[in-house]
Amino acid sequence: MIDIPYDEYQSLVENADGEFIWQAVSSPDGRYILYVEIVCSSGITDDEHVYYKVYSIEDGTTITIFFGYRQYLLVDWK
Repeated sequence: MIDIPYDEYQSLVENADGEFIWQAVSSPDGRYILYVEIVCSSGITDDEHVYYKVYSIEDGTTITIFFGYRQYLLVDWK
């Protein structure tokens, strides 16, 4: 579910802290991107920590709005 322009998505991926972006959707006003980042720990276990973040296109800042161990939710703006 990626509905943002490629250059904005590429910028988001370059600034991501984790392993990969699972979902990304732009806000209705086009100023923010809500995305899901999954971070897998290395080793014997298969731990997946899921971060729900908002990225500001205007200033390049990111805030985490929710974090959960294997908490997979679909994201969208209302």
